[in-house]
Amino acid sequence: MQPREVASRTTFAIGSAEEVLKVIGLPEFDIASRYDLVRVPLHAPPLSEEARETVLTIAPKIARTQGPHLNLRLRIKRHPSPVTAAGAAGLLLLAGLPGAFGDLARMAVVGLGAVIAFTFFYYGWVRVTAPRG
Repeated sequence: MQPREVASRTTFAIGSAEEVLKVIGLPEFDIASRYDLVRVPLHAPPLSEEARETVLTIAPKIARTQGPHLNLRLRIKRHPSPVTAAGAAGLLLLAGLPGAFGDLARMAVVGLGAVIAFTFFYYGWVRVTAPRG
């Protein structure tokens, strides 16, 4: 389908599963020209470890209006934060090193604990991936 001149202003509605993905602001926008660029700010609430899926639908608001309909399948998953992981490791070092000064073995154990804490906070306890398909 080739783009045609837009004869009038058309309102499009945006929808998705609210618990997975929220549209910030009004869930609609207007198109008045084929050159219009529209930005749609989205927010994903804090998720658990598993990936969540939803369909983002963009379609003309009035059902009788002819126009493109978009159903975009989205997969949303939590990305680890290196800042959080580094903070956990740093707190462990700050708490453990003062008591371990002077003993190299204790300092090594505290350092190893900080590395383990960083790894668990960054990668999670268990890494579960959903099957592709």
